Amino acid sequence: MKEMPISYHRILNRLEKKEQRLLRRRTLSLLSGPMESIRGRIPNSVRNNLEYAFEKAFSLLFGPEGTRFLEHTYARKKLEQQFRAWESPLSPAQARKVLSAMERGAGLTGAVEKTAAGAEGVALGLLGIGLPDIPVLLAWLLRSLYQTATRYGFSYNSPAERVYLLLVLQGALSEGEARIALSARADKLGRAIDHGWAAEFHPEEEIRKTSALLSERLLLVKFIQGFPVVGALAGLSNLSMSSAVSEYGALKYRKRFLERKVRGL
Repeated sequence: MKEMPISYHRILNRLEKKEQRLLRRRTLSLLSGPMESIRGRIPNSVRNNLEYAFEKAFSLLFGPEGTRFLEHTYARKKLEQQFRAWESPLSPAQARKVLSAMERGAGLTGAVEKTAAGAEGVALGLLGIGLPDIPVLLAWLLRSLYQTATRYGFSYNSPAERVYLLLVLQGALSEGEARIALSARADKLGRAIDHGWAAEFHPEEEIRKTSALLSERLLLVKFIQGFPVVGALAGLSNLSMSSAVSEYGALKYRKRFLERKVRGL
């Protein structure tokens, strides 16, 4: 029986519909409602310390040395070898199996990262430790995106690819029109990279934007996490954030992979 050709167009169309639903989904906060009233009473010194902590963590973890450190925490070479094998000539049936395996692998990576981030946040929350877990949380988020990028055959070491990854991270942490705009920016930059087109981007500016977005999202959470016991609830927000990043990141890199297939790149 003759195999039916795989239609990357059809798979991409389905994924784009899923993306539209995700872009319009509201982000649910574990600390919504009455606790939001606490936000306005947080001292400026705490705000400033939190923003500085994220910027410092980014400078350490997103720099060359931090990236090399994170690469030692997962099987990067194995993922690269696996992708090269998947990129060899495949029959339609093999191609379908490869796409399914890539999606399952990205989902498994996300599940592991979410569980670890959530457990770490709750444990530190019970102990009344808030700010010290910021580098740990950032490490989990970046590690998750690094693995997803590698799984789909994308680098994250060139300046342009690092900005793309930051746009994906910003999009995962945003909602509404901001998320839609960030998604469009990531798509535009990704296509420029893949086609070899000229593109304008500013790495340091995107690092500052990402740090500011993270600190805003976690301002209330980290403040409350500094109090024993009640901080455990705030610590669960790590699970929510990790879930959002892994789901959104897997979708964006999978979409970019399929677009390359459709365009024969």
